[in-house]
Order: sequence, then C-alpha cells, then structure tokens
Amino acid sequence: MDDPTVSRHHARITVQDGKYQVQDLSSTSGTRVGGKDVTFAQIASGDTIKLGNTEIGFNGAGKYQEKFPAREEVKAPVGNPGDTRVINKPAAAMAWLAMTSGSDTGSTYKLREGANHIGREPGDGLSVDDQYMSRKHAVIRVENGAMILYDLGSTGGTRMNGKELGARTISANSVIRVGETELRVIEVDNPKQFAQATMSGNTMKDVRGGHVAALMVTSGVDAGKSLMLTEGDNTIGRGPSCSVGLSDDSVSREHAVIRCRDGKLSVFDLGSTAGTSIDGQNIGGIRLNNGDVISMGRSEFTVMVRAPQVIEV
Repeated sequence: MDDPTVSRHHARITVQDGKYQVQDLSSTSGTRVGGKDVTFAQIASGDTIKLGNTEIGFNGAGKYQEKFPAREEVKAPVGNPGDTRVINKPAAAMAWLAMTSGSDTGSTYKLREGANHIGREPGDGLSVDDQYMSRKHAVIRVENGAMILYDLGSTGGTRMNGKELGARTISANSVIRVGETELRVIEVDNPKQFAQATMSGNTMKDVRGGHVAALMVTSGVDAGKSLMLTEGDNTIGRGPSCSVGLSDDSVSREHAVIRCRDGKLSVFDLGSTAGTSIDGQNIGGIRLNNGDVISMGRSEFTVMVRAPQVIEV
C-alpha cells in the first residue's frame, strides 16, 4: 500500500472453519474494524478495516483459501483389482497459537505433533519474552488429533478460558499413580523415625521447613522403596535429575512434580505420556478446542484450528 501510515507488516487476516479473523501485528498506527481499535477480531464480508489512513472493504469470498495446503489427490481401490477412484485427501489438521496479548502480540506459532513447550526458556518450543512467565511454564501435547494443555508447575499458573489449571492438593495417605507405579504420601515427625519404620535403607534428606513428608512406593517395580520430600519442588520420573527417581519404564523421564510449600503439598503432571492420578482421579492436562483462550503471565493466546476435510469425487 502506498500509505506511509501503514507499517511494513501491519496486520494479518486468517481463515479457519469458514470464519475470518484480523490481527494487528503491533503496527504503529493500529488497526480498526467498524471504527473500533482491535488487536484480534472476527470479521465478516462487508466489514470495513482501517490500516493507518487506508480503509479496506472486506469481501471474504474464499480469498484466503490458498493460505492452506492444497488437497492431495490419492487413488483408492474400488471394486475389482486395478479399479481406482480419486479422493481429495488434505494434509493433517493444522493448529496455531495466536498471541492476542503480550510482548509479541499478533505473532503466531504452529503447533507440531508431540510436545510444544511454552515459557521464557529459549529452545525448541515457543519462547516468550514475559517476565511473569516461568522458564518452563506449560506444554501443549498434540497426539492423534487432540491438543492437551498442561501447566508445568509454573509460579503464576495457567488459565484456559479464565479457569485455572494445574495443581491438585494432596495430604497424608493420598495415593499417587504414575505409569504402573503407586506411591502413598506419609507424614511423620522426623526423617530418622521414618527411616527406622520403613527400614528402606534409602538416604533421607532433612526437610527445610516444619513439615516432613515422604513417599512410599506401594506397587510397581520399585515397590518397598521410600523417599523423603524436601521443601520446594520434588520431581518424579526416570531421569537422572529427578529427586524422586523411579525405574518403571511406563514413567516418563520427568513425569510429575510434588511441591512442598508452607506445610502444603500439591501435585502437577508434567505432560507425561501415561498420565498421573490422585486417589483414582486423573489430573493434569485439559483438552483444547478451536477458539480457546490460554493465559499465562501477562500473555494471552488464542487456539486456531483448521480441521481436515475429505471429499470424494
């Protein structure tokens, strides 16, 4: 556009499920729809979009269809050997996170199959410049067409559509199941008393605080072992860095965390493969759908999905 008030990358229009959205890409002069300033808004045919001093009449008649991968023609057997028909087979469903509030408002991140980590830590996932976000804040696991959101024991918590995810409170005698292993929470007066009672032979650590808690493995390949929980975060898993180390192959390398703070215990699932349950109830992830809003730190994301279609011709 020949308009000096329009930024080089001013706005983006996307389409999903037949609906169109406009995102302002942190432009200098802003984006307006129907006379109102917007950062992310749904638009319809006939709406007027203003970028700087330029007004655009929007006509959504399939204009942005080319943004998505074209259907792939494949031949499928029909009837007698050698007979075929052509079907239009699209690529797998695509999903993105669109940042609608925060330091990178307007940016999008395509979710890939497997684990998509979100946090301040640079790396393979979505790294966000938000001081109120934990280094490893949350993860979205994409498997078999489903998207599951987990809070990774973050300091500030994670919300989906305003509802907080994350920790489940536990107490003495709570049973935690990770993979094929069950652990029972035990509260005692001091580590030495517990060590003598269990005769586990494990080294006990003094707790930096007034409350002492321990885990006893009651089933699984590590049955009979016992471990003290220290103040702060106690990570359960097969990994060498885990403070609660297990040798059960069905347990993830970093499976869950038990947080001991101010005399209270809480459990987070860390996006494990097999999941975590407390007294028979699964905890951890929550399924995401198109349009869901995820909040963490001072940042906000909207889930955008284009579902696959198969049309026979």
